[in-house]
Amino acid sequence: IDKNSTRLIEDLQRFLEEYMGFGDFIFRLPDGTEVARAGNPRELLERLREVPIESILHHARQQHFSHWMMARTEIRIAEQLYPKQVDDFAAPEELRRFLIRVIETVLYEKQSDIITRFIPGRSPYEVQFMRLGEGSLGGKARGIGFLRYLLSRLDLRRFFPDITIQIPPTLVICTGEFSRFLEDNHLAAAAVQGKLPFAELQARFLTAEVHPELARDLRAYLLALRAPIAVRSSSLLEDSLHLPLAGLYATYMLPNNEPTVEERLASLLAAVKLVWASTFGDSPRAYYRQTSYRLEDERMAVVVQTLGGGRRGGYFYPSFSGVAQSHNFYPVAYMKPEDGVAQIALGLGKTVVEGGAIVRFCPRYPLLLPQFANIRDWLYFTQKDFYGLDMTVIEGPRDAATMDRLKLLPLAEAEAQRVLPPVASVYQPESGLLVDSFFYDGPRIVTFQKVLRNPRLKLGELLSSLLTVSEKAMRTPVEIEFACDLPEEGRPVFYPLQLRPMAAKKRWEQVKITVEDKARAFCYSETAHGNGSYRGICDLVAVDPDAFEISRTREIAREIGEINRRLVAEKRSYVLVGFGRWGSTDPWMGIGVSWAQISAVRVLVEVGLKGFNAEPAQGTHFFQNVTSLNIGCLSVPYRSNSFLKWEALAGITPLHTTAHLKLLRWPEPLTIRIDGRIGEAVLLLP
Repeated sequence: IDKNSTRLIEDLQRFLEEYMGFGDFIFRLPDGTEVARAGNPRELLERLREVPIESILHHARQQHFSHWMMARTEIRIAEQLYPKQVDDFAAPEELRRFLIRVIETVLYEKQSDIITRFIPGRSPYEVQFMRLGEGSLGGKARGIGFLRYLLSRLDLRRFFPDITIQIPPTLVICTGEFSRFLEDNHLAAAAVQGKLPFAELQARFLTAEVHPELARDLRAYLLALRAPIAVRSSSLLEDSLHLPLAGLYATYMLPNNEPTVEERLASLLAAVKLVWASTFGDSPRAYYRQTSYRLEDERMAVVVQTLGGGRRGGYFYPSFSGVAQSHNFYPVAYMKPEDGVAQIALGLGKTVVEGGAIVRFCPRYPLLLPQFANIRDWLYFTQKDFYGLDMTVIEGPRDAATMDRLKLLPLAEAEAQRVLPPVASVYQPESGLLVDSFFYDGPRIVTFQKVLRNPRLKLGELLSSLLTVSEKAMRTPVEIEFACDLPEEGRPVFYPLQLRPMAAKKRWEQVKITVEDKARAFCYSETAHGNGSYRGICDLVAVDPDAFEISRTREIAREIGEINRRLVAEKRSYVLVGFGRWGSTDPWMGIGVSWAQISAVRVLVEVGLKGFNAEPAQGTHFFQNVTSLNIGCLSVPYRSNSFLKWEALAGITPLHTTAHLKLLRWPEPLTIRIDGRIGEAVLLLP
């Protein structure tokens, strides 16, 4: 700077901005050509991923990065960058990765302990966890917050440097807004009493007005966010240790791409109201009747979370989603229960949590897949379709049907968008083998072999680390929902979405099943879940094996609901026997009953048939709720040591029949014993 210059003030300002770090960080090439700018540390992080390596080397040699960070009081970042020299790195790209890792880690840790109150104008990508309104965050949001805290302390980025690990930006509408909405619109009495049909209650919620302050704040939030979003429930009791309420409340996913912010706000408000209304749905009511809790004490917060994944054609979805649990109820071979288990599926996670076709593996032994014993199993029991978010602009009335934007898509859609090859193999009929190359013709089979072997992703190791640390921190077995995206260019992105405790086991009742019990039993299972002697049950509802057709599973579910209503009115519990997987929304995997349709059940029996032999589900919402209520669940796979003697039931005159069901009743209760320690169970007739 020349002190005699006629432009001294301007020169001094330029010096402070360009050399002392008080202005934008201007990325330049060695010849001075500007290639990019960053106004804050988060923008700098994004620019570092894309600018030429020559520019990064140019600035690193002159310590521009550390000076610029120090000028912004980012002292922790500056202290880690300043000692490093360009010559300390074996290759230029190692320097880029080092800069990204340091800045990314510190920025994430700064936010991990903070739940920031929403302030209009703040970017959700800069402040990634915000709360709006008064009251509680709810169970799901608490789990997300705790997961953020754990991730910041684990330093996973150091152990998994080739993947990006991030929880999507999250806004929580606290329970106070729910209470204010009910009070302002005089909806509480009608909602709690349950006299209105649920569809009519939803319509009332949709026509009611939210507080103007909430609408104003959500509008400001949407001005800063154009990505697709998930609007999810987070009630006071949800995801608690003894009451998971998994999958009983509503979730809506929105493309968030309407032309105006007013239209996008209308969609978001409709989704929020429908989530609030789901507090009083038929399934939560039925579930609460089996507990000591009261529905009128429930309060609902709402989580608005950016979707993880990418846009592919007219749809948005991740490469795959999954659920991992730190306790495996059905270990095989040399697996141990504490080794955990994971279930993954192509696309959005609805396939996994609702009992669809998945690939199950142990994180410690990811290449051991006993679920598929031969090629026939791969052909018949793997995914044939997947879920994606329809990115068509929402038009017309924003009711419950219109707001359901998830579409079931064929595998060909994923192949056309080049999402399928990284997660699938090709079956060659000539050789009878599965091959990784899509050069060959043949059925596409979602095997995840390439994912589970991927040395960069290290999915099994990553899940095992997360589960171990989370279980230790929560002092109970845990469950983690996640998604993962495998872009064609760039690093894989792993999205931890939710952390919750697995349903607590009740105190074990000592149950002993003798050889005589097995000899007298009409049903025996060596793969059972639950524990104890289930007393006082005189009723059994069975799907008639002679009338069962896989294509009729939805009709069978409706018939079960009708018999269940009758037994609820009579205050009688019962055993329910059927084929395939209970609670699966995939009609080709089992009978998709809801909680309202089986609210009086005490024991479930899943019977396998040739070609219809679904394994017991562990990662589903249905399974979580079964566990929490200690409902017995017996699996009787086709051609196994387990059995069900249909002939023992054939001679009993039904009390009531439908097209596909028989209701049997005895004057004395059935003998039902489940030894939860070894997973063995028997059912004996009176």
